[in-house]
Amino acid sequence: MAEIIRPRFGDGGGGPEDPMLETRVTRLEQDVQEMKSSLRSIELAVAEMKHLPKAADLAALRSDFAGLKADVAEMRGRLSQMPTLLQLVTVVITTWSAGAAMVFTLLRLARP
Repeated sequence: MAEIIRPRFGDGGGGPEDPMLETRVTRLEQDVQEMKSSLRSIELAVAEMKHLPKAADLAALRSDFAGLKADVAEMRGRLSQMPTLLQLVTVVITTWSAGAAMVFTLLRLARP
């Protein structure tokens, strides 16, 4: 591992003529460029997060779903009370039979 040489106060080195200064500034510029690109990606991620639903939106959705559940339960209750197809056919046949019996009875009574 390379040892980092840091100038000490009073060394007299590290001025503008220092050959290491240009290398360090170049490296610093590269690091700043990397930080800028990282910040751009973070900004994009935050911008996408702005479109996510907020807690108030979720609470409104929950209340809407609760109302929807109540409506579905009410409809199920009403549907369970409706007659089946067999019951409807039985009622129609019974009504027709009773009507036919009345007609035949009236015709028999009307004959001398």
